[in-house]
Formats: sequence, structure tokens, C-alpha cells
Amino acid sequence: MSLALCGLISPCVTYGQADLGFLESSPGDYIGGGATYFSTNRLDIAVTTSDESLLTLNFLGWVINLAAPLWETLKVGVYPNAIRYPFNGEQSGLSIWGNGRGCNTVCGEFEIHELDRGPDGTVEHLWVTFTQHCECFMAPLKGDIRISSRTAPAGPEPRTLRVPRDYPTIQSAIDAAGVYGDTVVVLPGIYRETVFFRGKRVLVTSEQGPEVTRIQPPTGAVAVVINSGETRESELRGFTLENGAGGIEIGGSEPTVTGNVIINNGYGINCGFASPLIRSNRIANSTIRNGPFQGAGIYIGGAAAAVVEANLIEGNAHGLILWSAGTPTIRNNIIRQNAGDGIGMVNSSVPDIVQNVIARNAGFGIQWGGGGPNRIAFNTIVENGPNGGAGIFAFPMNRVTIENNLIVGRVPFLCGGQPDGTGVFRFNNAYSPEGSHYEGGCANLVGFESNISEPPKFLDAASGDYRLQRGSSSIDAAHDGSPWEFDIVGNPRAADGDGNLEARPDLGALEYVPGPPRAVTRFQVNLTPTIVNLQWEPFDDADEYVVGRSTTRGGPYEILASVATPNFADRSWVADIIYYYVVAGRNQFGTGTYSTEAVVRPGNRPPKAQDDFVTVDEDNEVTIAPLLNDSDPNGDTLSIHLVSLPLDGTVSDNGNEFRFIPAPNFFGTTSFTYSVDDGRGGTSLGTVVVVVRPVNDPPEAVPYWFTAQANQSETWTVKGLDVDSVVLNYSLKVPPQHGIAWIDPATGEFSYRPAWGFIGQDQVSYAVSDQDSVGSSVPITIQVQGWQDVDGDGMGDGWENLWDLNNPLADPDGDGISNRDEYLANTSPRDANSKLRVLTIEFAEDGRCFLSWASVGGTRYRILSADSANTAPLDFREVLRPALEEMDPGTAGQPSVQTFIDTRPPPTSGIRFYRVQVVQ
Repeated sequence: MSLALCGLISPCVTYGQADLGFLESSPGDYIGGGATYFSTNRLDIAVTTSDESLLTLNFLGWVINLAAPLWETLKVGVYPNAIRYPFNGEQSGLSIWGNGRGCNTVCGEFEIHELDRGPDGTVEHLWVTFTQHCECFMAPLKGDIRISSRTAPAGPEPRTLRVPRDYPTIQSAIDAAGVYGDTVVVLPGIYRETVFFRGKRVLVTSEQGPEVTRIQPPTGAVAVVINSGETRESELRGFTLENGAGGIEIGGSEPTVTGNVIINNGYGINCGFASPLIRSNRIANSTIRNGPFQGAGIYIGGAAAAVVEANLIEGNAHGLILWSAGTPTIRNNIIRQNAGDGIGMVNSSVPDIVQNVIARNAGFGIQWGGGGPNRIAFNTIVENGPNGGAGIFAFPMNRVTIENNLIVGRVPFLCGGQPDGTGVFRFNNAYSPEGSHYEGGCANLVGFESNISEPPKFLDAASGDYRLQRGSSSIDAAHDGSPWEFDIVGNPRAADGDGNLEARPDLGALEYVPGPPRAVTRFQVNLTPTIVNLQWEPFDDADEYVVGRSTTRGGPYEILASVATPNFADRSWVADIIYYYVVAGRNQFGTGTYSTEAVVRPGNRPPKAQDDFVTVDEDNEVTIAPLLNDSDPNGDTLSIHLVSLPLDGTVSDNGNEFRFIPAPNFFGTTSFTYSVDDGRGGTSLGTVVVVVRPVNDPPEAVPYWFTAQANQSETWTVKGLDVDSVVLNYSLKVPPQHGIAWIDPATGEFSYRPAWGFIGQDQVSYAVSDQDSVGSSVPITIQVQGWQDVDGDGMGDGWENLWDLNNPLADPDGDGISNRDEYLANTSPRDANSKLRVLTIEFAEDGRCFLSWASVGGTRYRILSADSANTAPLDFREVLRPALEEMDPGTAGQPSVQTFIDTRPPPTSGIRFYRVQVVQ
């Protein structure tokens, strides 16, 4: 991010930003790690001062110390040649540290552009800019801090970063964006990466929508990770996220996720202690039930307040799973056809579930065990639990308010245990076509608290249209204290639907709107030698049906009849003329929309379908073209349509071919039926038989996400999946970047130790093998959490308690090293001999240099070297080695000795100098 700054960095501009926190860390800077931090929120910036020679600024976890030379007062002006505070003495002092990182030495400068103090010495107006080089050779860390400034120029303007025009990947654009206000626009394409927001409050959006902009993460990875304290301004919009171990991982943040298609992943969205806004997404086909988060469309775990709104959640192993989820809001969603529950919750999950359509889920529509929701209101809960489930399973039915719902199914309402009287169940229509409206510990509540049990009279439940028809007893049956202005599709609530001149809301998620009948569905034609028989699905909103006919596609239509029944026989046709028939319903509000046309040629002879037999290997797909052996005696162009689904796979058609995908790991024989259509009223049925040949499946490693504490080892167990073998072998493929790790090959016991002082995210890759094959590598992500630092002195409270100290500047062992530097180096502050120092430097016979130094177990050390012809080298370069080689593997905190053999040729002239520094 570029920034126009006055004085030290660039000329001023003419308009101002009064409050600003801005840090720009260049690549190679240790303190900021190459990131940019930006905020104009005054609450993110604080200043304290103990006297007029020192300012201490706090910004997003960073501490900036600015000190005047000894015996001087800070005032407006330039302070060049600053060195590390508090060791600056007669020079200016500067130190930027925090979030577990600090420097041993500092070179830099700062300029105070504005500094006004109140009568009590409190800073009232401030504007300062600064530049720091950690260790005096690293890349710069620049900043600009303003508090109620009256003279400062503008802050950085929001930018638009385009992918791939300006940046090759989405991640590189996010990394280049500022912390707040920028927009990343992604052009159409397939992006094979995992996207990390990394705390930035930016909009990441596709330019042309999810249909043409897809994120496909590496094998075993999640498509998008938002877990660094992001806010509502951190928004992901308009992508398809597919084929990942998960769609989106959200942890400890409050981002916005809107307008995406999240499909064919292990799980859809996982929220851990997070309060995102998840709006207007389609989340489908999350199917790994035994994987992380159980294949849920949305998994919410950990007390927070997520908002899940206006999403389509379908075809997943589960719709939503809530596990100790706090107080989420679930409203205006369609949750349908999931293999488990629509919404399932356990422990302290107290959601508001309002105005959703929850339909045809194989488990319960809504169920809970322990605790329970706050309110369930205005939901349409239909046809859930066909194999022993129920619309709502309440365990227990205590403290929850259930009102104004329409609950239809085999068992609408099931209670586990006896209610204690604290729950409210009122103004609901709980109806079962089989007659058992209430089961379990709940009594039959029909007739109490305005509860009814009546057929709902949906417009077309078979096709998923759960709007109410005229005359439904659920119309105007809710109590009129509803706070909802509109229903789930935007119709105004509290219309007068029953004509009694009293406007009250309807039960369920969809308000009845008086008007002409809907369009006719399932309009069919059957030919005999003398009659064209027309049939369609009846519906109560129509008083009669109007039948029309034309010899031209699209009309105009000749009205043949108005009939009261859903059928009509046309005898007035002429052979070999193509007719286009339509039908529309009519009621007191008018004539509805015409149906789609049924095309007929009287005298037509039907086509002939021949059965097909194909083979395919397990976990592979096959394309089938039945029309290659189907025929039509009239020579008409044929099309195919799926009639019945296979039991062990999925199939789709494009009108000419079928695409069959067997169920995962299935082998054997399955079949499906189809209809061949000549477009003239003639059809014929055929069968496709598929033989799926078995193959050995490689085992699958499961990606994991663990949380570890800084400066200590952790152990977990990972598990692989193999449908063909129970004996598995585990191996690490890619080591961590910021620690050491190992895994037990037989049990999958995985251990990790972060380098001393490391805080942040680390990752390893592992794989699982059986006797025949090795599966793909997948990541184990470890989020290392820092020690708490309540007093903000740059030393973890755990370390301070261990050594019984808390003054970062004190030196109790008198070795010339402050407590804070001992903390950063992991040395003992009470042992003068415990300090980072080179012990030996020797030359082997082959001329290589052998270096040893005093180390501490669990600490990571990096060698730096510089070749120079004089004794004042400045250009030290890092000698990069894997973390396993740089880290002392000894017992954490115990003194040790580390060595390094320089395998490079000696310098051609001059001297080679070495440094050893602690890194994370």
C-alpha cells in the first residue's frame, strides 16, 4: 500500500484525516511480517505518556515507543538517527514491537508534525510519522499515527486490485491490499488456491459472478480461510467454491459471506467462535459425514452470534449443525433435501429460527438435545424424517417459544421427556396425513393456545411449492403480534387472506397472496386413434380450467372449452397437423398464466426405446447415449428424460445423453429408467443397466485444524479413511515452517512444538498409505496462540510467572541483557551465564567453518553471514535452513549447544563474519 506522508516520506496534500493508525511492513521486515495495518477508528489507537520526553502509542497490538534524547523534551521536529529505546541515551529513541516480536537493535527516524498537550499533560492532538529498521539491516517498517490531528493530510485512499490483471492470484492481491477499505476484483476463471483474508477488512468479489469465477483449493485444503479477527467489512462475494475439504473456515471473526455457490466440498462453512453474516449463498452437496464437521452445509461451534440469512442449503449430509453455538439467528433460508437433519443442535445452542422453509430432510426438520432454541416462529416445516424422524424433535420442550409455524409430515411434533411448563407452543398447524400429530412426552395440543391440525392446502407440494391455496385454514391464523413486515419471498405480511376484512399474518414462511391461479403443472397428452386426451394436476385455487389450442407455436390460441375437471378430450383434430395445447386455471380474481405447451400430432406412432448395458470402474463416471439404439417409425427427432433414479449413484441428462456417477466406493450393478419422447405426444420407456467394476481405493488423509499454545509441545491423533483396509501407515510429507513435528506411523499420533516466541499459523502435510497405495497429502493447520500479556510489556505472563518478574527493562542477573531481551531469546533472566553467545568458531581441514553457540531447547536460531574486506560489515545475509535444522530439539527451556557447518566455499578475499539470532 502506498501512502502520501509529510516530511520524512513525501510532500503534504491538502485535505486531512484526523484519526489514523497505519503501519506498512515491507517484505523482509521481521516485526510486521510484510503486512499492512490500517484503521481510522479512534478506538484502535491509544497514546500514553509518563513524562514529556516519551510517547507510547498502542495500535492493533503493536507498541510504538518514541523518546527524545536524554534530558530533552519531545516536540515538533525531526528525530534522525534513532536507536532502540530505552537504550538510546543521548540519541533519539525508537522501538516498534508487540504481538510476540521485538528487535535486539534498531535504526530509524521519526518526525513529530503536531503535538499538543492539555493542562494535565494529556496528549490532545498528535501526528507522527516514523521508519524503523529492525537489527539495522532489515527492510523498513513505516508508519503514520494521528490522534485528533488538525493539520495532517489525507489517509490512504481505498484501492481496487484486479486479478489476474494486476496480481496473478487472489491471495497475492489480498496480501497487497490494505487492512481496511480496499477491493479485490477477480475476473472470470478457475483459481486453484486457498484464500486467506489474514485479518484484512477488504471486499473480495468476482466481477461476473459465481458461474464463471471458481476457487478450487489444493487437494485436502479449504477454499477460503477467514480466522484472524475480521469484521463485517471483510466480505467474500460472488464465487463458486468447490471440490475442497471444506468451503469456508471462519474462526474468531465476523465477516460477510454473500452471493456464493459453495458446492461439492467435504463441508460447506465451518464457524468456530465466530459471528459471520452468511447471506444469499447456495450451499450444496457437502457429503463427507465422517469427516470434519460431519458434512454440514453450515457448522456453528462455539458461543457467538452468527447470522444465517436467505441461503439455499440443500443436498448436504446435514443442513445446519449447532454445537454450543451461542445465539445465532437463522432466518429466511430454504433448507431442503439434506441427508441428515435440517437443523440439529446440542448443548448451549440458543438460536432464533424464524421464517425458513425446512423441507424433505431425511432426518428431523429441527431437533435439539440439551438446552434448545430461543424461538421457532413462522417456519414451514414439511415432509421431514420419512424414516423415523419428525418435523420438530424437542428434547426437552422447555423455555422455547414455538409459534406461528406450519408443520406437516409423518410426525409433525415429537417430544423427548416431559415438558416442565416453561415452553410456549401456540398458533401452530401441526398436521399429519397419517393422523398422529404429536408423539413422545407432549400431549395433543390441538385446540389449545390456538393450535390446529388441518390439511395445509399447499399450491404444489410435490414440486416444492409450499405457498398456501385459497381456503387454507392456515391463512390469517397467526397471532398478529408478528414483527415481520415481509414473508420469505418479500410479500407483505398481515394481508386479509380469508376475506373477513381483518388483516392477520398466515402460518408458516409464505404469506397467501390473493390472485388468479398459478400455472398448471404436469400437463400431459395421451393419444388414441380418435381422441387427444389432455390431463393435468388439479389444484384448489382454480374454480375451472380454460383449454386452448393453436397450430402455431406460441399462439394465438383458440379456446376449446372451460371445464371444471382436470382433463379434456379433443375430438376436433385433423390427422398429421401439429397442434399446440395449453391450459390455465380461472377463479374470482381472473385467469392464470397458461401452462407450457403440449405438442401433439394426431396419428403419430410412438418411438421405440432399446435397453442399454454399460460398464464403468468404481469412482469413475460414464456418458451414455441411449438414442444411438432408440428409433422412431415417423423419423421424428427424439429426446430423452430421466424417469427413475439409480439406487447407487447420480444421473443427469441434457436431452440427448446421460451422465452417470456411481456412489462413492460403490461397485456392483444398478439401473435407472428413462423416457424417449418424439415431441409429438409419443413416448416409450427404456432401462439403462450399469455394471460398476471394483477398484482398490487409496486411503484418504483427513485435514485437521488444531490450536496450540505458544512455547510448548502439543499432541493430537489424526485418522485416515480407507474403505478397503483397516491397517494404515501415517507419514509427514511437508514439515512445518515455524517449529518441529513428528507422527507415529502406526497410530497417527501427531506432535508439534512451535519455535520459541512463534505466534500465528503453521502447517504441515501428511499422507496415509495402505499395503497397495499412498493417498494424497493434506494439511494439518496449527494455530499457535500467544501467551497472554495483560500488562502489555512485551513479555508473556506465563514467562513472567515462571521467573517471578514483570519489569521489561530490569536486569536481575546483571548480564547487561534486559528481561524483555531475555524473554525474546528464551534465556534465563536470573543466570548471567544464560545468554545467546558464540562458543567456538573453528576451521576443518577441508576449509569449512564450524560454529557453535549457547542455545536453549525449543528455540530457533538463524545464521547470518557477511563477507567483507574490512572489520565493519553491514550487509549481513541470512543463511536459510529448514526449521528442523534451525531449531534446538532439546527439552524446552533447557540449556544446550547448537552447531553449524558452513558448507559454502570461503570468501575469495577478506573476512567472513557470522551472527546468530533468534527467529520464529
